[in-house]
Amino acid sequence: METNRYKGFTTATYYVSDSAKEFLEQLSVNRVVHKTILIDDTEYIASGVAFEYNGANFQICLVTNPDVILDHNAYLNAKVNLTAMIVVVLAVFLVFLVMLTAYNIQKQSQLADKEDECLELRETIEKLNRRNIDKAFYDVSRNVFSGDAFEMFMNKLSDRKISPVTVLDVETKDNEMFDSFLECSNTALGDNVFRFNMKNGVIRLVFVGIDNETANTELAELIKRGGFGIDNADNEQKEMGQNG
Repeated sequence: METNRYKGFTTATYYVSDSAKEFLEQLSVNRVVHKTILIDDTEYIASGVAFEYNGANFQICLVTNPDVILDHNAYLNAKVNLTAMIVVVLAVFLVFLVMLTAYNIQKQSQLADKEDECLELRETIEKLNRRNIDKAFYDVSRNVFSGDAFEMFMNKLSDRKISPVTVLDVETKDNEMFDSFLECSNTALGDNVFRFNMKNGVIRLVFVGIDNETANTELAELIKRGGFGIDNADNEQKEMGQNG
């Protein structure tokens, strides 16, 4: 029987090397002892403990191949290293994710600020454009008003009690002189001189806040400077009226 195979097998017949005998001598009750021993010229790691049972002393030993322990330790070491590496990678990824989120939030905030600035700038530009358009539309030196608006304009001046107001007509001989006179009057006459196209080459000048003498003097200087060949005393230049 298999049981008979180990009859007569004792520690004395198995632990015959000096290191094994020394290991057996070191065993004590209820204290586990570990030691590297030689059995048949092969190195093992022995673990043993002594104990009492039913008044008798016993010794129990466990012999393990060192390669098994080393392999197990290597496995545990690799497992620990892999776990540590995974933790480090996760930590780096988490930090990167936090930084990326913070970066995106900062960029979105900057983009919102830029959009607000662009909106404010656009509104400012639109206001300036409207102001420039209105200024250009009502710029006396650049605009010639229709003769149909003359009566309404005079009524407005009268309602506001503005005086003195001098009205003079200039009759041009042809379209070339008409355009030339208007071009020269753009800079020669001030912003308080309104020009109306009365048709048939007649330009009506309304001097607001300027008396008759001053108005005639300014017109004479303009005619002389432009060389229009218009006599300030003839009927081509007529004083239509003066309020004041």
